[in-house]
Amino acid sequence: MDKLQLYEREYKVLNKALEAFVNLRNLSTELGIPYTTLFSWVEELKKKGYVEVKEEVYSRIRLTEEGKRYSQNGLPELS
Repeated sequence: MDKLQLYEREYKVLNKALEAFVNLRNLSTELGIPYTTLFSWVEELKKKGYVEVKEEVYSRIRLTEEGKRYSQNGLPELS
């Protein structure tokens, strides 16, 4: 059996992904590297067939200034 040759960075990423999918934003923070750098490392690992990338789209919302005013003062319809 041939020995698997990995860069240290590849080992760190693979070690974190052993048991479950990991969030790349969280992992980049944990490893102390920019997200874009980590993403390129993951793409290399994907090309080698070592990782699977699962993309998820999240929709997030936040209040506008008008929404903030209504949340503090109440809706006019309820006055």
